[in-house]
Amino acid sequence: MFATLLQSSYFALFLIVALGFILGRIQIKGLSLDVSAVIFIALLFGHFGVIIPKELGNFGLVLFIFTIGIQAGPGFFDSFRSKGKTLIILTLLIVGSACLTGLIFKYALGIDTPSIVGLIAGALTSTPGLAVAIDTTQSSSASIAYGIAYPFGVIGVILFVKLLPKILRIDLNAEAQALEAKRKGKYPP
Repeated sequence: MFATLLQSSYFALFLIVALGFILGRIQIKGLSLDVSAVIFIALLFGHFGVIIPKELGNFGLVLFIFTIGIQAGPGFFDSFRSKGKTLIILTLLIVGSACLTGLIFKYALGIDTPSIVGLIAGALTSTPGLAVAIDTTQSSSASIAYGIAYPFGVIGVILFVKLLPKILRIDLNAEAQALEAKRKGKYPP
């Protein structure tokens, strides 16, 4: 019966999201995967042959990008006005170093272009980048490479975001309260 339910793409999608949210809430020593757990569960289901129709995948991607925009939008323009030049340089350095590393791997190891693009998208944890890679290359190897690199990208982000403040002895709660107090006048509820 469960196998029959998994053949329904809507049930499979619901199960992937539900299990991802459950897994994402589990904390080990203060670290959790949060919503990234949904992608890990989706990769696991994909490994076992569960397929979600392209239309549902595109709809999910649109919702993902929309929610990121709603969440980050108000602060984005404020940050861009005050630190725009620094943010542009930092972005170019990060993406440029990922592309340069990808090119080195491509030519040194003979990896095909779709796989390299998927590896770059996964390492940068860029789900929209994966969508572009799939549409551009029309190859499943981009998805496979993304699935290989994504866990390492997420672990890198978690280690950087969670451990760096502890190493630098930064009180994130105090910083968040100070930022919230500063923004209250600019962005009323």
